[in-house]
Amino acid sequence: MTGDTPSFQESKRYFLMVARQLNPGYCIDEHNADAIDELIRYFSRYQEGSLDKRKGILLMGPVGTGKTTIMKIFIEIVGRSYGGTELQLFNCFRLFQAVRDGKDKGDAIINRLKGKGVAEQNRKVGRIMEPVLDDIGMEPIVKDFGNDTHLSLEIIYDRYDLMEATGARTHGTTNLTTEELEDVLGTRAYDRMRAMFNLVLLDGPSRRK
Repeated sequence: MTGDTPSFQESKRYFLMVARQLNPGYCIDEHNADAIDELIRYFSRYQEGSLDKRKGILLMGPVGTGKTTIMKIFIEIVGRSYGGTELQLFNCFRLFQAVRDGKDKGDAIINRLKGKGVAEQNRKVGRIMEPVLDDIGMEPIVKDFGNDTHLSLEIIYDRYDLMEATGARTHGTTNLTTEELEDVLGTRAYDRMRAMFNLVLLDGPSRRK
């Protein structure tokens, strides 16, 4: 989008255009309309809504409701429209597998998510990377010095510290409810997530065929 400041309706038409380029037949309906409207306002530099732009987005909802698809659409929109920011998707289960299998790339991504070398990397590429952690809390539990832990848990702690120090935002998706998140990751981590994220619910039946 170029030219004068776009209206909300123009931003929504642009969202749908990009969505259908990525997923022909994509539709906005009664199940996703409210969430999409709020996210359009959130990710736009020109619109204001109820979401706090200082926090990231945690898109929550049952399996198959289109959470990852919506975030991929906004990854594309932000990449096309706002050169200073880049959203990158990281699937927590695949990241767990890479770390478990001892792949250097997995460790490098974890270090980047934790903020190691972030300032230098941002300077090199000329934009700020905001991660989208896909399927938070769904990776297997691992043992750390005899204690059960999740990879998501470690990342959340480090991203929270990075937010406190630099204002860096983190985004994510999860199939877990707020109660399940607190049960799986613990009260301390969930309390940090409430400070890090706007919680956005995406409900409705599964869209998978």
